[in-house]
Amino acid sequence: MSIDTSTEIHRKLVERLISMTFTDRAVLTEALCADTTTLALAGIRRENPNLSHDEQLYELAVRRYGKAFADETLKSQRRQ
Repeated sequence: MSIDTSTEIHRKLVERLISMTFTDRAVLTEALCADTTTLALAGIRRENPNLSHDEQLYELAVRRYGKAFADETLKSQRRQ
């Protein structure tokens, strides 16, 4: 449980998640992932407004997976 979440709210959240179907949980998870990506890209654009779209995606990969992995992945994509 998070420090900023009351016990009652945490209980209600768990009850709601348990009551959801697998499909509903998957849809919720997909939406949360998409929202997280949108917010991360907005932060990247705010910090670096002159980056191209590809550079923004590179910075996103660095934040998610680390520089070494992003560099290696992008190198292999450029070869294809």
